[in-house]
Amino acid sequence: DFLCIHCKNAFPKLHEFLKANPDVQLQFQTWPLDGCKGSDKEPGVRCQLGIAAHCANLQGQGEKAAEYFFNHQEQFYQVTDLKKEVDTMATTVGGLNMDTFNACYSDPQSLAMVRKQVEAGATAKLEGTPGFFINGKAYKGPPEPALFKQILNSL
Repeated sequence: DFLCIHCKNAFPKLHEFLKANPDVQLQFQTWPLDGCKGSDKEPGVRCQLGIAAHCANLQGQGEKAAEYFFNHQEQFYQVTDLKKEVDTMATTVGGLNMDTFNACYSDPQSLAMVRKQVEAGATAKLEGTPGFFINGKAYKGPPEPALFKQILNSL
C-alpha cells in the first residue's frame, strides 16, 4: 500500500536485501488497504496508485514508480487531482511510453488485476502491510535484511 508508512519504511530495507542477494527473486504485489472498494470510476486513491504502479511495471519501471510514490507519500493523503499527480510520477520516473501508460491506467482490466491482488492477500490471510511470503510462508513485521538472510540460508 503506497500510503502505508510501514511499507514506505520497508521499501529501502527490502531493496538493500535484494541487492545483496541477486539470486533472490521478488514478486511484488500491491495490497491497497482501501480494498479497491470504490466504484469502477473512483476505486480509491490507494487502489489507483496500485494501478499506476502496475502500469509502470509493465514497462519495466515499477520499482521507480513505487519509489516515487513512497518518496512523495504525504502529498497523496490530500490529493485533489490524482490523475495529474500520477502523470507527474510517470513523466518523472522516465522510460514510459505515456500513451501505453495512460491506456493501461484507464483499462478496466488493470483495476480488475489490482482487485485480484487484494483478493489474493485476503485469501492468504494477510493481516496488514507490508506483508512478506517466502516460499509460500508468511512473515510478519518489518523486513530486516539479517532475518531475511537467515531465512534464505535455511532454505
